[in-house]
Amino acid sequence: MALPRISIITRLILENKGEILLLTQTTKNGGKFSLPGGKVEANETPIQALIRECKEEADINVNVENLKLVHVLHRQKTEEVHIVMYFKTIRWHGNLMSKEPKKFKNVGWHPLDNLPQKMSKITRSVLDKFHKGVLYSEVVSNKVITDIETN
Repeated sequence: MALPRISIITRLILENKGEILLLTQTTKNGGKFSLPGGKVEANETPIQALIRECKEEADINVNVENLKLVHVLHRQKTEEVHIVMYFKTIRWHGNLMSKEPKKFKNVGWHPLDNLPQKMSKITRSVLDKFHKGVLYSEVVSNKVITDIETN
């Protein structure tokens, strides 16, 4: 049996006054709303990847001392495993713009109590778990099988 390919991915939960920052994908890339972040590359840590991806995608600058790990998702796909680390901050600076217009057509703030419909079930679920204090979850074939709370 072949071992699955494992990818480590980071995502940023950036909150401000009851709103959350989301990227709007282009239609070619799915057209959904997503959190900033991406895959960890060779010779970089998850936090380094998050800082790099936020700058590359939306011109967001975040500092490591302001980041807090708030959720870890183990997502089992057919031949691949994603370990997704979600970090939160309320402190940032930058120009807030889509710097990758072929991937994201917009960057903007959205009310936490009225998230866009065109958001993946996984992202919506993770945001809900984060607000409930669930630190870890496992998803196999898009079905949650385990949640572990922080308390």
